[in-house]
Amino acid sequence: MSNILVVEDDEFLAETIADCLIFTGHTADCAGTGSDAQQRMKAGGYDLILLDSMLPDMNGLDILKQYREEKGSAKVLFLTGAKKNEEAALELGADYFLSKPFEIDELLSVVAKLTAGAVK
Repeated sequence: MSNILVVEDDEFLAETIADCLIFTGHTADCAGTGSDAQQRMKAGGYDLILLDSMLPDMNGLDILKQYREEKGSAKVLFLTGAKKNEEAALELGADYFLSKPFEIDELLSVVAKLTAGAVK
């Protein structure tokens, strides 16, 4: 399956998502800050990045922009509670977005499509 990075500052949510991804056959790492996420993203090896829009030290849109400018090729699923960020995320190179709050089944469905190449 796929190697996935979960970038989410809510530790409980990040661990819940990672556990569900692992249960469905993926491998998953978690990053709770933008700087940690950037280091892991630069190291590479991820097929998909679940990127929260608001982190304690950085904005998810800024992380996404820099990642794409540096030719990062992993698919990005942008997670946001702010409607205004959805269009911006797609313009900056996100492959898909989910609005918070979301159901875990919905997230897993989108992950399955993205990792199978069915979205975008």
